[in-house]
Amino acid sequence: MFLCVVPGVVPRSEAGLPAQGFVFCSFNSLYKITPTLFLAWIKILNAVPRSVLWLLREPSDAEHNLLQFAKDRGLDPSRVRFTHKVLGPGRFPHSRFLVHSHTRTSLSMLVSQTRLTQNGGDS
Repeated sequence: MFLCVVPGVVPRSEAGLPAQGFVFCSFNSLYKITPTLFLAWIKILNAVPRSVLWLLREPSDAEHNLLQFAKDRGLDPSRVRFTHKVLGPGRFPHSRFLVHSHTRTSLSMLVSQTRLTQNGGDS
């Protein structure tokens, strides 16, 4: 589940996001983010100026380890943001790389939500 930030409904500042730039989101459990996958996110962030990656906040060790991993690979850790799980309106099921996404991707298309994905296989 993820919070849809709609202009004029939830200000980016209230969501802890920068006022400008593209926001990539991945709101599944952090244990699903492998080193290979996080390296792909780092490459994407480096290719898109002023973009940030918005992740679901989980145990502080996982958060700290991801931020350190990003920093060790030359990415400013401030470009990785975290949010708490919030229930309520404006929510929509969401999957991430290497997780089944047939239904969720179909639903995303119905509401014109952009999705970034990769082919399956080893990673």
